[in-house]
Amino acid sequence: MRPIAPGILNVCTHSLRASPAVAGVVAKETRLHTRRNGGSVFGMPASRRLAVLLTLAGMPSCGAPTRGEEPGVAAAADSKVDEASASEMAGKTGESERDDAGAVAPVDFPGDLVAHPAAAVEWFEGSHAAARAAARERGAPLLLVFGADWCGPCHELDRVLFSRPELGESLSRAFVPMHVDIDKREGPELARRYRVNGFPTLVVTTAGGLELGRVTDVKPTEEPVADARALKARLTAIAGEESALLEKTLHETPAPDELGARYRRAEQLALAGQRELAAREYERVLAGDPDGAHGFAPEARFDRAVLLFERLDRDPAGTLAELDALTERFPESRASKRGRLVRARALHALGRDEEALAVFAAPVDGAVPDRDAVAYAWFCLDHGVDREGALDRVERAIGRARARDSAELRLAQVALAEALGRPTKALEGLRALVKLEPRSAHHRDHARRLLAGAKGGSAG
Repeated sequence: MRPIAPGILNVCTHSLRASPAVAGVVAKETRLHTRRNGGSVFGMPASRRLAVLLTLAGMPSCGAPTRGEEPGVAAAADSKVDEASASEMAGKTGESERDDAGAVAPVDFPGDLVAHPAAAVEWFEGSHAAARAAARERGAPLLLVFGADWCGPCHELDRVLFSRPELGESLSRAFVPMHVDIDKREGPELARRYRVNGFPTLVVTTAGGLELGRVTDVKPTEEPVADARALKARLTAIAGEESALLEKTLHETPAPDELGARYRRAEQLALAGQRELAAREYERVLAGDPDGAHGFAPEARFDRAVLLFERLDRDPAGTLAELDALTERFPESRASKRGRLVRARALHALGRDEEALAVFAAPVDGAVPDRDAVAYAWFCLDHGVDREGALDRVERAIGRARARDSAELRLAQVALAEALGRPTKALEGLRALVKLEPRSAHHRDHARRLLAGAKGGSAG
């Protein structure tokens, strides 16, 4: 067997967790895989291969990486792997559905869909903006569940608690629950906005986006019924704190030199819908950090564009003017680079779709074509423009060897194909996605829905 690179081993030394149970699970999966692959472990997905290699090297597997580490370097042993799970790469169900012309096209799926429990939570599917709108319409708070494919505890939470009907039904009634993958779509921006650094993290917000509280220490035990009851009680209690939190936010008065506290208060006021108070606080931040030396001025400009002009004022022209000021004053800031999608949204709102799409034609410094294809895809999907072109761009990106294993490109492919009424293409993309991220309960649930629709004749 080829040697293990020292760098790979070093990634995991921060959280060594010796466990006979974990070693047994990994050994079992290794035997099953190598039996099918001529004694080699190198046909396995990267995350599983690492767990196996560490075990064979006499080391326990590592837990989910912390923020700043390379996503995707995680051990499959963080979640229990049974015989069905280990057959994900080889098992097939032989399902079929109708293609766009009405003919039946075969679609193979990993054979463990039935073996894994379906989610009992009715997860909101769509953008954060659409989720906020749904929350406003229902008069319910938002529940943002932050996780990642490389996060073992996140998968355990899905498998043990979110599959329980008594918890899922309760959360679906009381909240608008939304799963946020911090590596995909709006995940990075939402993780930044809510300062999420550990996973899983459950954040309860108002319909406007003001955080009411969070739960970060969810860890299923051998008493899942009690765990579900306790989690429901904690989230319900947090949701009841809206009035008290708003009162506190309104009356806080940070010292003039506390720029960080002033910036956070301005952000909270904006998310609470207190437009004038937020605007005054942002002005104080800009005055206290005129050259951006402390890093708050660029973020304040970005927030004014998004939270004040775009969300509260619904003023796309004002949004563009604020973004122009941000780009002119702080052209190299991270906030300026993040403003590209906001600019495209504002141009779309003004009916200038050609200019909006052109925003994604010229990548910012350091951007790669695959990321541009992803950003373009989500923008077109959310705003109903050039979805055909977006799907073509995504599939051309997938065709490049280095992008073939991009889970986010596959996710965008599935979403666009569904929106365009192409169930065969959606199912094929989802099959590839499930192979890339086999532990994801959300992908499995998506596959169940698509297959159910195909069987019911809705996929014609």
